Formats: sequence, structure tokens, C-alpha cells
Amino acid sequence: MSNDSRRRASLSSFPLRLAGAFVASLLLLVAAAAVAYAADLGHKDGPYVNGTGGISGSKPESKLWFTNDGIWWGSIWDDVSQDFYIYKLDSATDSWVKTATRLDDRKGTRADTLWDGTHLYVASQLQSDSAAAGTNPARLYRFSYDSGTKTYTNDAGGTNPYATIRTGSKLETLVIAKDSVGTLWATWTEPSGSNRVVYTNHTQGGNDASWTTGVALPVTGVTVGSDDISSIVSFKQDATHNAVGVFWSNQTDKKDYFAWHLDDAAPNAWTVQTALAPSSGNAAPADDHINLKADSSGRVYAVVKNSNDTGGEPEIELLVRPAGGGSWSESVVSTGNTHTRPIVLLDEAA
Repeated sequence: MSNDSRRRASLSSFPLRLAGAFVASLLLLVAAAAVAYAADLGHKDGPYVNGTGGISGSKPESKLWFTNDGIWWGSIWDDVSQDFYIYKLDSATDSWVKTATRLDDRKGTRADTLWDGTHLYVASQLQSDSAAAGTNPARLYRFSYDSGTKTYTNDAGGTNPYATIRTGSKLETLVIAKDSVGTLWATWTEPSGSNRVVYTNHTQGGNDASWTTGVALPVTGVTVGSDDISSIVSFKQDATHNAVGVFWSNQTDKKDYFAWHLDDAAPNAWTVQTALAPSSGNAAPADDHINLKADSSGRVYAVVKNSNDTGGEPEIELLVRPAGGGSWSESVVSTGNTHTRPIVLLDEAA
């Protein structure tokens, strides 16, 4: 199972589980979600009253990860301290247990987590759904894990950030991925007047603490609406190349886009394609609800919510880019206007 397919899950939203490329199993599980199963739907965290907005509801961001010693961990809100901490899932008591490790010393942050088998990376930003001005750095935190003591240590000490990914205004979402040569990548949409622009940034020289200056993705379609977001995933492009791919919504032209960068290419070498465009049965496909995965063969999966508000048009769709590249396929998961914030998970072993 690829690293991204193993790590990306969410504490909230509308969960979808996909076995390989077998879309029918996805549809069956969506239908089965209406059945009141007992204890196999997940593990609740604690209630909150002091957190602002959907504290775990940022659509492309990962809040959970799994270590090889069989433990699930999460970036979870603590309502007493009003901060995010690392929590451990105690499967025996079906409860999340707060650890002593705080993730960010600022209030109102949101995070995307990435576990690579050695380090836990946390991209943390002060979150805003609108274009909020001011200097609000997006930070990278890095933690080392001790499997003997089952504890995490901040590699920068205390609650200090390991690096700064970007400076500037608050962001709606921030997502990170790590490519096959060890470079960390990040993507977000940057406020620009009444619109936004899709940006990326990356580390250099194999140093997690050294980031370049973020730049607009050098392809078409990156000037998007004020409510649009982006996400990123690492994947196998073909038999000899690995890549990172950025997926984003553009509610201005009503399209979803995907651009990829080969790991051994120049940083500004990107190729773009349209993942989903308006059609006679899908008049407004683009919306800011995106969740990505990639499997070990190189297929890339995107589950998206559309901007359609009528009962007969698609609402949640699964898009699949085949291994080796090519056009995206499209499968309708649900219609109507009652489902939101979809998440796709891969279970390749099944």
C-alpha cells in the first residue's frame, strides 16, 4: 500500500471505501451506509464547543495516520486547552487518548498530517475560508516517533516549527506530500483580489527545513474562484517515473484540473489536464470538495462534490486516472444535495 493511500483519512465527513478499482464495491458501501451497523463505523473523538468552524472538516487534509506498531493516531482538538494535540486510539476502550504532544502553539489552526515511516510531518496554518490579510505563516512541524515509549518528540524542540512553508494571509487549506526522492511538496490557493491562484512550494537539497519560495503552478486554469482549493498526492506515473500531482477546483470555468510533475524533472516542469468538465448531465462539476489517494499501481483517485443543486444531477463523484496516465473516468456516487465532504480510502489488500 502506498504511503499516501495508507495515511489519508479524516475524523469527519462522508467516508467512502474503495477496493482497488472496483467502483461497484464503492457504490454498494455507500448504499450500505444507511444501515445502522454496530461498532465497525469508526471511533468518535470528544465533543467540542470552543473550536471555530469544522475543526476536522477541511476536505483535502489528513487528520489520521497509522504506525507500523499497529496504532492509529490523530490530530484532534482538545476542548479544554482549545488546541490540537496528538491523540492515540485505544482500541480496547474505543476511545481517543490525549498525549502530551501539542501540534501548534497558535489558536485557530488547521493541519494536514503525513507519516512517512520515520517522521510525522504536520503542515499547520491559520485557517480562513475567505481572503484574510496579514502575516500568518504556514508552518511545517516535524516529529520523531519512539516505538518503544509510543511517544512523539518535536524535532525543533517544544512547540517550535521546523520550517516555514509560506508567509502571508490565512489559507483555507494546506496539503503536503513527499515524493520518491524525499522532496516535500505543499499546495494551497493564494488569495489574489477577488479570486485565488493555485500555488506550490517544495523543499530543496534533501533538507526538510529548507523551502523555496512558493510560486503559482505554471499551467493553465490556476486562477480560480474565491472558494476554490487544491490538494496534492504522490504516485507512480509509469514503470520508470514517479510523480506528484496537484488537483484543484475552478468554479470560475466549472472544471476540475490535475497537473503532475515527474520527480526527476525541473521544479517548474508540470503537465496539466482537465479531470472533469461540464456536460449535459453535469452542468456544474467543480466545487471545493476534494480528496485524493493513489494506489501502488499508479492509479490516482479523486472523490469530489459538485456544485449541482438539483436532485437529478451528480452530487458526489469518484474520478479515476489510470496507471500510466490518460483520461479520467467518472462514476456517480450520489445525486441530490444532501451529501458533503467526501473522503475516499483505499483497501488494496481486500
